[in-house]
Amino acid sequence: MTNGNTENIKKRIFIVFSFLSVLYLCAFLRDFYLQIIEHKILKERADKQTTQKIVINPVRGIVFDRNYRSLAVSIDVNSVYANPLKIKNPQKVAEVISQLLGVNRKSLESRLNSMRNDKKTFAWIKRKITDDEFKRLERVKPKGVDFVKESQRFYPKEELASQFIGFTGIDNDGLEGIERLFEKFIKGESGIRVVTEKDAKGRSVYVFEKPRSEGKNIVLTIDENIQYIVQSELEKRVEKVKASGGCAVVMNPMNGDILAMASMPKFNANQINQYSPSDRRNKVISDPYEPGSTFKVITACAALEESVAKPDTVLDCSNGFIQVANKRIRDVHKYGKLTFEQVIQKSSNVGTIKLGMMLGPSQLYKYISLFGVGQRTGIGLYGESPGIMRSPEKWSGTSIGAIPIGQEVSVTPLQLALIYSVIANGGILYKPRIALRIEDSEKNIIKEFNPEIKRRVVSEKTAKILSSILKGVVSEEGTGNLAKVKGFQVAGKTGTAQKAKRGGGGYLSNKYVSSFVGYLPADKPAVTILVTIDEPSTAHYGGIIAAPAFSRMADRIMRYLNIKQGEETPAIPMIVEAENRLPDGLVFSKLEKTKKSNGKNLPVRNRNL
Repeated sequence: MTNGNTENIKKRIFIVFSFLSVLYLCAFLRDFYLQIIEHKILKERADKQTTQKIVINPVRGIVFDRNYRSLAVSIDVNSVYANPLKIKNPQKVAEVISQLLGVNRKSLESRLNSMRNDKKTFAWIKRKITDDEFKRLERVKPKGVDFVKESQRFYPKEELASQFIGFTGIDNDGLEGIERLFEKFIKGESGIRVVTEKDAKGRSVYVFEKPRSEGKNIVLTIDENIQYIVQSELEKRVEKVKASGGCAVVMNPMNGDILAMASMPKFNANQINQYSPSDRRNKVISDPYEPGSTFKVITACAALEESVAKPDTVLDCSNGFIQVANKRIRDVHKYGKLTFEQVIQKSSNVGTIKLGMMLGPSQLYKYISLFGVGQRTGIGLYGESPGIMRSPEKWSGTSIGAIPIGQEVSVTPLQLALIYSVIANGGILYKPRIALRIEDSEKNIIKEFNPEIKRRVVSEKTAKILSSILKGVVSEEGTGNLAKVKGFQVAGKTGTAQKAKRGGGGYLSNKYVSSFVGYLPADKPAVTILVTIDEPSTAHYGGIIAAPAFSRMADRIMRYLNIKQGEETPAIPMIVEAENRLPDGLVFSKLEKTKKSNGKNLPVRNRNL
C-alpha cells in the first residue's frame, strides 16, 4: 500500500471518527438537556398523564347547642370523577352515566370530549351522590370513571334553627348563618389526594400529598329544647291565624345569650335547593319593621329618666285624638285624663305623643340611640339590618307625633328583644351572644366568648318603674291579657303596626305585623321572648294574634327550665366597661364595677340555661 493510500485511509477514519464524535456529543447534550434541564417539566407532563390530583375538602367541625347536642355534623359521601384520557367512547359513557345519575347526557359528552382534546386527566361528573346512586353505578362502572370520598355537611335536626345555623355550599364553604360567621374556625384545611395508574391487580393507588385537617367545634348559646318549643309554637300560630310568616327570639336578659331564634316559613338545610332565598332568610335580624306600640317603652323610659313625668303624672288624652301639624292621630278608645302608668298600660297614642313633645326631638332621639335603634346589634351574623332611625334634623313636622309611638322608625325583632331586656335587667344593654366557645375534638378551649356590656341605657330605678308598669299590661285590664302564664307574673307589651309601603309613601291596607314582647318571671327575669306574626288574616291586634303564642312558649320554657314562681333566678353580674361613645358623639359614663366574691370576679356563664 502506497503512502498516498495510507493517508487517504487515515483521513477517512478521522472523518468517520469526527462524525461519530459529533453524533455522540449531540446525543449526550440532548440527554443532558432532557434529564437535567427539562427533567422537572417532563416529569410533570408524565405525572399529568398517569395521575390526577384531587383536592379533598376538610371535615368541618361540629356545631353544638349549649348542652352539646349536635346541630350540624359532617359525613363522608361518594363523589364520581373521570379521567377523560382513559375513556375511549365518551358518547357511550355519557349515556350510561346520565341514566344512572341523572346528569345531562349531551353536556357530559361534550365536556369529556373537550377535556380529552385538552389532554386533561380529571373531571368531576357528579359530587356527593346518594347511596342508591353509588350502588347503581358501582355495578357497571365504565373504565376511566371512579369514586372518591368527600365530606358533606349534614343537619340532623333538619328544620330546627336552620336560618340561624345557615348552610354550606358544594365545596363545604359556609354560606349563611353560623356556618359563615365562624368559617375560619370550623372549616379546617383541605388536603390533596394523588390518584396514580392502576397497579398489577387493577387497583388505583392513593397517595396523600397533604392530609386534610379537621375544623374546630363550636358550642352555641342556643338550647335545642327551647328552640324546638319556640319553633313549634310559632308554626302552630302562623297556621292558625293564616299568616304569611313570623319570627321569634328568646334570650337571657341578664347576659345577652340567645337561647332560640326562629323564622317562618321554615326550611330544611339538607335540601336548600328546594327553598327560595326568602325562606332561608333569618328574619329576626334581617327584616326591620315599624314596631308600633312596643316602641312606646323608649318614650316612657326617656320621660322618667329626664324627670318630665312620674308614674302618677296625669296626662290629658284629649278624648282620644291629637293634631300634629297636618295629621290627626287617634287612640283606639276615647280616653280623657290618664296617669303616666295608664298611658302605657292602655297603650294610648295621644298620651305617649304628649310625652314625646314634653321631651323634645333631641332628648327623645338621645334615648332611642341609647337603646340601639338604627345601629347593628353586634351579633355578627351576615345580613343584619341596622333598622331605620333618622336624626332630628331630618324629621318632618309630623315626626314628633309618629316616632314616640313607633312609626317613621323601624327595628329588627332582635333589636326589640334587646330593648325589653334592658328594662328586664335593670337598664343595661348587652351585645347579643350566640357562641359560648370554640373547642378542638378533645374539648380543649381554643376561644371563649364572654358576655359583653355595651352601655348603661337607663337607671335601675327607671327600669324598675317601667317593669312594674309593664306587669299591668299583662293583666285583665291590659292589652296583653292573653300573654298571661299560669303561676308567673309577666311584664310585656303588645304591638300592632300597619306595614309601610316599600320606598315609603304610606301604608298597605289590611297588612299588619302583630307582636308581643315580654319577660318572666317579671321580678326575677329568666327569659325575654318576642313573637311577631306577619300579615295575619283572622285579626291583626298584637294582643289577640301574638300574645297567645308568647303565653304557650313561656309556659313550656318555664317548665323545661324548672323555674317556679317566687324562686330566685340566678343573677349574672355586671362586667367592668370603659366609656362608650355613640356615632353621634354622645358620651356615657362608665358602668358600675363587677360585684366581687371572695376577692374574685363572679363567673358570667349561666349554665342553667
